[in-house]
Amino acid sequence: MHLPITGVSPHAACRLRASKLRLPSTRRPGLASLACLVLCACLALATPARSAEDGAASTATGLAAVPEPGGPAAISQSAQTDQAGQPAPGEPAMPAAPAALPEQAKQAAPPSPAAREFEELREEFAASVYAPTLNRLNHYLATFRDPKAIKRIEGRVQRLAEPAPGYLDFVAGDALAKLTSSGAAALGSQYFLYVDRNPAMQAIFVCFYDAAAGRVELLGHDLISSGDINRGADYFQTPAGVFEHVLENFDYRALGTPNAEGWRGLGEKDSRVWDFGYQSGMKFYKNGTTRSQLRLLLHATDPVAGEERLGRIDSKGCIRISKGLNRFLDIHAILDWHYEEWAKTKPANWLLRKERKPVSLPGRYLVVGDSSPDGGLQIAAPPKQAARP
Repeated sequence: MHLPITGVSPHAACRLRASKLRLPSTRRPGLASLACLVLCACLALATPARSAEDGAASTATGLAAVPEPGGPAAISQSAQTDQAGQPAPGEPAMPAAPAALPEQAKQAAPPSPAAREFEELREEFAASVYAPTLNRLNHYLATFRDPKAIKRIEGRVQRLAEPAPGYLDFVAGDALAKLTSSGAAALGSQYFLYVDRNPAMQAIFVCFYDAAAGRVELLGHDLISSGDINRGADYFQTPAGVFEHVLENFDYRALGTPNAEGWRGLGEKDSRVWDFGYQSGMKFYKNGTTRSQLRLLLHATDPVAGEERLGRIDSKGCIRISKGLNRFLDIHAILDWHYEEWAKTKPANWLLRKERKPVSLPGRYLVVGDSSPDGGLQIAAPPKQAARP
């Protein structure tokens, strides 16, 4: 009687069993070969398709089961995941692809960023951008004495810590609509910035457009100051739209020198200034409004007096951000797709930081939207013009 032989092919089992047959070759020539053939035929008829239990039995006997090409075992090995479904050490986990994605779309869709990268960036943003802004606002609440100023700061804390229900959905939806209508979404998955110029919100979001899933993910948000058209003269409403960050409007860095009033308008020394070129914006002219050209910049503000004002319209049309956000965007090349390509030919350039850690899919777009019902043009009356001497 023979014990079942598992984990090997029928031919191998045939050879193993034939070797144990005691058939004198001098008396019965060819009988061993005939017995081997009969035994192989019997095994072929009696052996069912391999099942999960067969695989377990093979492992128990110390013989590893060979995975079928493209089968569950092969998929598990190629994905390099452990039994709990977690990424193997050193391997990024990728977001699951949407169901029923056409094969052509699967081949054409750019890869999403590693889920691990996105979560690490989210944690870094919370620690280096969100927390300092919230701590600064709480410090103001503890030191300010003016009830009106305290109320304004409380409103900014509320906007930052507990956005109104449905607001984040609006941001993601509006960003996706603008990327799609402008054609920017056709360039595939990438990081980008979304600014809400609504005077009651004044917020900026670091976002990721996932082309495969057709959705926008919000990584984190902070307070800004956009243009205050109500101040007249050369003050503009920050224009809405989708603005590409290109080399033709080359960026620069702040010198950090104060003006006559002690104001460092572009932030501390070496703060990044993102230049989006000349754009058409709304401003007051005589007794009404008109459109004119402004230089659209994204930059830090005075680290003392300026950051206190973030969260309200205040600039001449540019977008002011905190120093924490300025460094985050700079270090991770969030808007630097064109600049990273340029840096491949000029690695020793003066603009990009040597210690930068670019994201896997740098972007190139600043999206400016407006969540207010009237498009942000909340004007009671034209500003008074100074009387001529």
